[in-house]
Amino acid sequence: MTTEWISDLAQAEIETQETGKIDAFGHLNEEKILNGHTLSFLKELKTVFQSAAQQFNELRQDSRQTIKIYGIAQTEADFLVFRNSLKLVVSYARVGQIEISFHSLSGGLFAPKKITPSTGRHAVPKPPGNTDDVKGDLLDIELGPFNEAYWTFKGIRVDSSAVVRFYLTEFIKNSAS
Repeated sequence: MTTEWISDLAQAEIETQETGKIDAFGHLNEEKILNGHTLSFLKELKTVFQSAAQQFNELRQDSRQTIKIYGIAQTEADFLVFRNSLKLVVSYARVGQIEISFHSLSGGLFAPKKITPSTGRHAVPKPPGNTDDVKGDLLDIELGPFNEAYWTFKGIRVDSSAVVRFYLTEFIKNSAS
């Protein structure tokens, strides 16, 4: 459980005492809530990717096949996973939305194979072979009754472990040399 909200409350109270101004409804600002949840989930995804990549690298024991994870400059939480000229980019698309996409070092979306994924509500995420749409896959947020975050893919709830397992598997399979 994150306790960042307690820190925010304490800081708001200190500011109220110092300035004499109170923001009675700031904690209900939906854009601020969504932004906080989006950044938090991006950081959670990065942590899970780092853990899985470290385990893979230890088991693989081949420095030429190492998976590396880099933060993206001038962003608050975006990152990329890199190996053998393939990048998996995980980025803040907009408030309440995260984009995940595959790119080759030469630019553009990575397209090692041409596969048409299922469509519709129960479709699996796009494999790297699909370049019909320049955008990657999108994870969207749903807020619960107490402003808790639920992340979804095409309306279906997902968790960070499943997201990382799917995308890292695709990444590893398609970046092997």
